[in-house]
Amino acid sequence: MTMTNKFFTSLIVALLLCLGGMSVKAQMSPTASKDIYDWTPYEDVKMLNLFYDVLKQGRNYPTQEEIRNAFGFDMEFSRSHVRPKAVMYNQAKQVNPAINPKRKIWMNIPGGIGKGNGGYPSALFNNDVYSMWQYTHLFGSWNHGFFQAPGSWADAAHKHGTDIFSGIKFFESWTPGSGDATYAALISEKEGDKYKYAEPLINILMYMGLDGINYNWEDNSYSNADVIAFHKELYRIAKEKGFNNFHIGIYTQISGLTDTNKESLYYGHDPSDKTMDLMLNYSAGNFAWSSTATSLAAAKSVNPDNLSVYQGVWIVTMDRSWTSMNTDARKEMNLCLWGEHGQSRFMSYNNGTDAFNIQENYQKLLERGFSGGNRNPAKLPTLANTNNNWELSGTKEPLSSFGGLAYFVAERPTVQGKLPFYTNFQLGNGERYNYKGKKTFGNWYNMGAQDYQPTYRWLVYEANTKTVSTAIQPGYTHRDAYTGGSTLELKGNATTTGTDIVLYRTDLEISAANPKVTVAVKSYKEGTNPT
Repeated sequence: MTMTNKFFTSLIVALLLCLGGMSVKAQMSPTASKDIYDWTPYEDVKMLNLFYDVLKQGRNYPTQEEIRNAFGFDMEFSRSHVRPKAVMYNQAKQVNPAINPKRKIWMNIPGGIGKGNGGYPSALFNNDVYSMWQYTHLFGSWNHGFFQAPGSWADAAHKHGTDIFSGIKFFESWTPGSGDATYAALISEKEGDKYKYAEPLINILMYMGLDGINYNWEDNSYSNADVIAFHKELYRIAKEKGFNNFHIGIYTQISGLTDTNKESLYYGHDPSDKTMDLMLNYSAGNFAWSSTATSLAAAKSVNPDNLSVYQGVWIVTMDRSWTSMNTDARKEMNLCLWGEHGQSRFMSYNNGTDAFNIQENYQKLLERGFSGGNRNPAKLPTLANTNNNWELSGTKEPLSSFGGLAYFVAERPTVQGKLPFYTNFQLGNGERYNYKGKKTFGNWYNMGAQDYQPTYRWLVYEANTKTVSTAIQPGYTHRDAYTGGSTLELKGNATTTGTDIVLYRTDLEISAANPKVTVAVKSYKEGTNPT
């Protein structure tokens, strides 16, 4: 999808390709609640036992009444109802066709702000609206326990072909009360020759619409025979039920995969096995790049066609060995970015003068992290291991010289199928909710309302060329919106030849002789401000 601008000094495009109607109530219901519900009561063992009990009765899922009796609330509001979209892989159409389309990024970071309840819909506008799904294969949900990740986040992830973990379990051998013995004993329980909680666990994930379980396993029981067999049984049951995007993520103290440890860390050795998604530990926070070649060889010996091993890095700083991970010998290794427990480093390092500015800066920080410091994947700064500042340094904007994760992975578009396709450029939050340009109610946050994000953030060319242009600068703003709480803002100068802004790569079925494209535009005259 390409937009050409020849006339406007500053544009706000509020609705692009509105090829179908959209129904939104013009005012908030008098019964609508602004309370933030506490979703933490449904802890994992209680969930497993509930789903085990109903399975014994011949059912996969409990009733709403059974859930309310067990947990005291309606779990429907924390489920995802969006099935994962298929990613369109076409190496020839990538911004950089030289990138291996099979290379993946796992963002092993929190979703939302705060543990447990972070990321759930609320009336808090100034919140985490992660939006770079188009480069993200896996999302870690690091701030939630098993089965607790918000369904609204899963909705946003699934629209973009991203699989999202339901949450994480922590085991640390050196921390009192954080060992793995109790959990290992639980999942090792059998009834006859079957693991008691294997099918209930898969049923929970399928009911919640979440894609797997994630481990920070810094204890030793992951190599126990029963623990391994239990997780292999999860893969078998998921495959049997058609749950093909089920994942088990694991991070341990080990920074390299070898022929010695691959059977306990990676799996995939039997015909019915699927490999673990393995985050290799970092070395002093940095990529343990010296072991990458050995790890790749071990992973390829299991399955050379689908690698699910990831070299890990702690993004407390972005001054890491990026160039080492971009050599020919390591270009097949996937990357896993970790940081941190309660909110992601993209959130914690971000700041601004007010809520509007904070949100604008957050999106720009994400864009520089993925699309490079120029916020254009066609014009990446030179990849470097230093001078990648997270925060404002004098007049140097955060990550403005960072090469970008687009050096390593290609964009992953998902917009395909039948018309209509529409977007209001919603991020999933707002200081207000507008409908057709008019305010209907105030502060809101719901990642489930996030629209399909542009494939490219931002691909700007001189008109009808592949020459990068800086005449127009696209970006998100919450200061105005047509429908929702945010919109696409275009700032810059008109040129005599025009500017192309390429937003989406799509594969849409257009059967009508005269397909209709509707764009809502608000233009401000120079020297005036929006109200």
